[in-house]
Amino acid sequence: VEQRFVVENRGDAPLHITDLRFEGSPAFELVDAADTLDVAVGARAEIVVAFHGGDGQSTVLHISSDAENEPVVDVTLRGACQPDIEIVPAACDFGDVDVDGDPGVCDLSVENVGGCDLVVTDVNFAVATDAAFNADGALALPFVVAPGGAAALRLSGTARETSTSTGTLVVRSLDPDEPEVDVSLRLTGVRP
Repeated sequence: VEQRFVVENRGDAPLHITDLRFEGSPAFELVDAADTLDVAVGARAEIVVAFHGGDGQSTVLHISSDAENEPVVDVTLRGACQPDIEIVPAACDFGDVDVDGDPGVCDLSVENVGGCDLVVTDVNFAVATDAAFNADGALALPFVVAPGGAAALRLSGTARETSTSTGTLVVRSLDPDEPEVDVSLRLTGVRP
């Protein structure tokens, strides 16, 4: 997660930022900023700080300059991260499945592309989902996916007649902006 700060020179002489230094959590870092900056009269400079830690971490960014009235400005930063769920693939098309034959298989990956642990609270089929679909293996719920990690989920689809079966797998988690993800399911029963 990145945060941008603007340093504005409201004085009547060029401002020279001589040092940018963190005190506190090592989960913060400067992005695309030199240790020193020159800011012309009436101009602005941008400082970008990245946060790579867990919730509740904090640090102080000390901004030192040649400003006579305020040579050091301290900015307190608090980190907040969020999990971010991604399911790959986003849909399972089992294709043609032989009636009363071996089931079709779809392997899903429940991924966390966010910066904090993702808690998956429920994995279930929507009410209107055809009985042809099953989740293979038991998942102990809730389960946790670490940042950058993934959990595997295998689905199977069995054809009972020559028709198209559809449904939806619903994955619920504590992802704040995507608490429920639907995965569409489809298979077509064919005679061998």
